[in-house]
Amino acid sequence: MGNISLHGKWQVELKENADEKIYDIVLPSTTEENKIGKKMRIKN
Repeated sequence: MGNISLHGKWQVELKENADEKIYDIVLPSTTEENKIGKKMRIKN
């Protein structure tokens, strides 16, 4: 099976607290690097 590259500009829809906006994201990266979405904190 071959590989499929996901590099490039994509759109992502985040559904957070009635926030259903569509954001542009450039892959490879994370939502944090693209400054979208909410920062999650992990409790120990």
